[in-house]
Order: sequence, then structure tokens, then C-alpha cells
Amino acid sequence: MDRDEERLIRERAYEIWEREGRPEGRSEEHWRQAAAEIAVAVEKPAAPPPAAPPPRRSRPVPRRDGGNGAATTRRKPEAP
Repeated sequence: MDRDEERLIRERAYEIWEREGRPEGRSEEHWRQAAAEIAVAVEKPAAPPPAAPPPRRSRPVPRRDGGNGAATTRRKPEAP
């Protein structure tokens, strides 16, 4: 247990002791309760959520001009 964790437990145990009306002879119980609360509070979170998938690129649409950039004209159908 490092110093910061011990300090947090001590402070929390003191708060519990005061909240309960400063009873005599329950310091170990308050310490255990504070240690359990601090352990839950500083518990490392589970694995981070997966990253969002990269944005989907739209598929290229085939060009009618053969892909060379030349303009195309549409012909009108001939009358019968």
C-alpha cells in the first residue's frame, strides 16, 4: 500500500468514525470499511471500449467515358 492510498483510507475511516458518532473501539472496522470503499473507487477500469471503425469510403462509380475524363454525349434513339 502506498502513502497516498493509506492517506485516503485514513481520511475515509475518520469520516466514517465521525458519521457514526465517534464510537470507541471500532477503529479496525472503520479502517476495513474505508479500505474496501477506496479499493472500489480506485479500481482500474476494464479494457477500454474498442475504437470506432474507420469511416467507410464509398466505392468508385464506373465512369461512362472510359475513365479518361473525356466528355460523352448521349444519342437520342432514332425513330423507326
